[in-house]
Amino acid sequence: MEQNYYKMEEKKLKSKISINLLGRILTVFIIILISLISFVGIYVTNLNKMENVIPKFSLGMDLDGWRNIVINVNDGTETKKYDADGNLVTDDDSDSSENTSENTETTSETDSSEENITTVEEPINAPEILTQENYETVKNIIIDRLDYLNVEDYLLRLDEDTGRINIDVPEDSNTDYIAQYVITKGDFKVLDEDTNEVLLTNADVKEAIVQYGTTTSGTTVYLSIQLNDEGTEKLKNISNTYVETTDENGNTTTKKIKMTLDDETIISTYFQEEVDNGLIQLSVGTATNTSDLQTYLRQASNIAVFLNTDPMPITYEMEINRFVFSDITLESLKIVIIVLIAIEAVLLIFMVIKYRTNGLLGLFVNVGFIAILLLAIRYANVEITLSGIVAIILSAIIEYVTTMLVLNIYKTTNKNDLKRKLADFSKNFVIAIIPLTILAITFALVKWQELDSLGMVFFWAILIMLIYNAIILLIKLFKPVETKKNKGKSKKETKKVKKDKKANKEREAK
Repeated sequence: MEQNYYKMEEKKLKSKISINLLGRILTVFIIILISLISFVGIYVTNLNKMENVIPKFSLGMDLDGWRNIVINVNDGTETKKYDADGNLVTDDDSDSSENTSENTETTSETDSSEENITTVEEPINAPEILTQENYETVKNIIIDRLDYLNVEDYLLRLDEDTGRINIDVPEDSNTDYIAQYVITKGDFKVLDEDTNEVLLTNADVKEAIVQYGTTTSGTTVYLSIQLNDEGTEKLKNISNTYVETTDENGNTTTKKIKMTLDDETIISTYFQEEVDNGLIQLSVGTATNTSDLQTYLRQASNIAVFLNTDPMPITYEMEINRFVFSDITLESLKIVIIVLIAIEAVLLIFMVIKYRTNGLLGLFVNVGFIAILLLAIRYANVEITLSGIVAIILSAIIEYVTTMLVLNIYKTTNKNDLKRKLADFSKNFVIAIIPLTILAITFALVKWQELDSLGMVFFWAILIMLIYNAIILLIKLFKPVETKKNKGKSKKETKKVKKDKKANKEREAK
């Protein structure tokens, strides 16, 4: 009977060992699979070529280069014509202007109808508006436009003495539009087509939204302009005035308005009914294919940017618009990565030599951590800068040190105390990582690309580190090591326990 009992216990022990071994093998297999996905990728066939479906790294401006845009105050002049009463003449000739650096010159001409016309060369920007206050206003308007376009990674510098503005933005498909947005004054007006009387301006606009609707004829793109309370009341009066009328003789008269942006006419129209809700809806175009749809959406968005921000009080001109290559070449970056991999390999080999089987498992754990971190960075679209690379390196070091400390606990602690010591270590690790977590979140909220990259990488690294290491400890990947030191401790502790039990029994007997 006793012999059968020992055989059953032996079978249970062997079964438990087999399950633990199978669990370790499965865990290592999963880590290897994740590592291959992260470091190599997943390739599928697309248009007769293999394509990696894992997202690419998003590189910051210091690694991928950037667009440098410099705008300066336009110091030229423009030609204007006035009649004898001092009213601006807006015929075709007076619409053309020239930029020169000469002083204001005045000449008088007489047209064929003997109407006195005075031609004047006036500065595009009057001297009295070239103030530091207006320079600062222009800077804030550009920031508002960049924010409206969700451009976060940019560097803007203003020379307060000259008004010169230097902007660095990432190079992508929207960069050319950004260059347009920072140079355009954005002066929106609704005018009487005949007299050029100003009826509405940017100040009357509450919000402009790009919308589209699909019908049987295609997809129509609209620019919906919602006016504020004052603008709504103005539009109500305008819609009752600028209409088509027919007199008693059947003659038709049409009073029209025109909408302009920086004196360029967007549309000329009239109203067929009263508009009392303050909403102007402009049809930009109807598309029957994706290419035309994108074009119309872009045209509407271009106008919406200026309607949703204030017009610039000063006219600027483009001085520099160029791509700046990064000082860090792809080859130099590859060399740095190879060196870092070599250092990591040496450290992992040292881990294997020192802790043997557990060291080998620790090697897989560290490689798996780096693989998961790199995947998270790509899927979270974290922009990698030099500071971001430093954060990845520091995260890998923290994970390596953490693994070494855990392996040391497994090596120097007997089975009875292992669970308690691991729990204490986990608690102390969480407490120690809290300041770094707060710092990471703070940096991640900063709009400066270098700090944002540093903070975001650390945030994901800490999150993965806590979850990943907790799982590793819960599944008991590492094996307790019975050393002479451990065995000695166990024997002493066993003797002490027996002695305490004996003493307790004697006291109870008394």
